[in-house]
Amino acid sequence: MISFVRLNNKFHRPGDVVTGHIVVQTKEKFSIEALELCFERRTRLLIEGNSNTYHDVDHDAVVFSKRNMVLDSVEISAGEHQFPFKFLLGQNEVSSSTVRRYFGETRVDFINDYIIYTICNGVSGKVTHLNSYQESEPSLEKDVVLTQSNFLCTLKRNVVKLVVDKMGYLPGELVKPVLRISKNNIKSIHKVTFGVYECFIHRNHTIRSRKIAETNGYLVDHNEIAGCLRLPTSTGATCKDPLYDVQIVVEASVQLHKSTLKIKKNLNVKQVKTLLPEKEESFALQPVIHRDHVINYY
Repeated sequence: MISFVRLNNKFHRPGDVVTGHIVVQTKEKFSIEALELCFERRTRLLIEGNSNTYHDVDHDAVVFSKRNMVLDSVEISAGEHQFPFKFLLGQNEVSSSTVRRYFGETRVDFINDYIIYTICNGVSGKVTHLNSYQESEPSLEKDVVLTQSNFLCTLKRNVVKLVVDKMGYLPGELVKPVLRISKNNIKSIHKVTFGVYECFIHRNHTIRSRKIAETNGYLVDHNEIAGCLRLPTSTGATCKDPLYDVQIVVEASVQLHKSTLKIKKNLNVKQVKTLLPEKEESFALQPVIHRDHVINYY
């Protein structure tokens, strides 16, 4: 016998109603003494550093847990049985996220995650991740108008181009972006920073993104500003659903006198690893939906 949760939607926003089915599969007649549905929000603090100096710390804490009894003392026949459920994801819930910071050689990840799982006859079923996201907040920075007299914004007079040193990268390799500016207007630039972002994309919509590396640019020529960043070895390793597309982006942020110009370029990172949940074990059986046991808790 195996049990797990099958969600109707892969992505949810705070305030949405989450719907799905508890799935119980068995190859022979089975007696369910107690079937429970558990919904948890977990925070995980992961600290990794130089093995010669630091100890790795992996702390997983349950922020809250909801548990509801589905049914008890029920005998089911061989096959797949589905028990519908629905509940409200609170408006004050935060989105699934990972915040990464570097302190010297020490990397600190603060991960917020939602999981749903079943407990059948005291045995926990497979974990299903609930991906919660919030719509991106409007940027406080105004978009640069291309018709301004600013030297970087008048495309007919000046051209800004962001290039990288290679066509493809592996996690852990160095990225050396170069910002090339035509004409001798380098004195008008106050500061240039380069950042590498890991973007999670679903159906051409960026669910969330995070900065994984950043550095200041330095002048290498009268019209070139360069940077050097190292891709973390775990680049692309926090995507938990195979429906995600992970895109690595390098961004140059050019600070001018009264505005900021941002230029982005996609990186081709090869062999990006993903942490996918265990593949659900399943049988080719006709499902039986038990609608008389609908779970509804808000």
